[in-house]
Amino acid sequence: MWKPVLGTLLLGLATNSAVAYFPLYLQNIFHETATQTGFALLPILLTAGIASGAGGTLATRYPHQTQTWAWLLVTVGFSLLTIFHTQNILLMAAFIGAGLGLLLPVYLHLAQQTGGEKHLATASGLIQMARNMGGAMGIPLLGAWLVLGEANINSFVAIFASLAVVGVLGLSLGLTFKKI
Repeated sequence: MWKPVLGTLLLGLATNSAVAYFPLYLQNIFHETATQTGFALLPILLTAGIASGAGGTLATRYPHQTQTWAWLLVTVGFSLLTIFHTQNILLMAAFIGAGLGLLLPVYLHLAQQTGGEKHLATASGLIQMARNMGGAMGIPLLGAWLVLGEANINSFVAIFASLAVVGVLGLSLGLTFKKI
């Protein structure tokens, strides 16, 4: 049960941090308005919603492979943000959103399958708690990059690089799951 919980913790960290730091990045570096940064979040939100629906079907058939591909999308998206300091984050946000959306049902399915029918509610609650804890831990931890320096491009590169590392950790964790 610890692997789905740890994976969900990483998922919560990446999801909440992306939604928190994308707008700050666009506002501080490219001086966009709050409205413009809100629209820039649409690709991550739309692809996450669509991928979550697809992920539910894939989670029941191919949880191991879905998890691997999803973390790969997340890692590629954050790596591209680290390398390319661009105002146009649409493609990277779409990759990240698709990966995060695919992961949402995968970990829930794996936890419920591990817990068995008798512990469905407990497994589901544990997954939700881990997702919330990941978000609650990730935003302040990554915010240290902004506190240590000014809110400049280097701080955001460090944040996105840290999130790419989270993607690699998730991918590594996913590769340790036994195929079901």
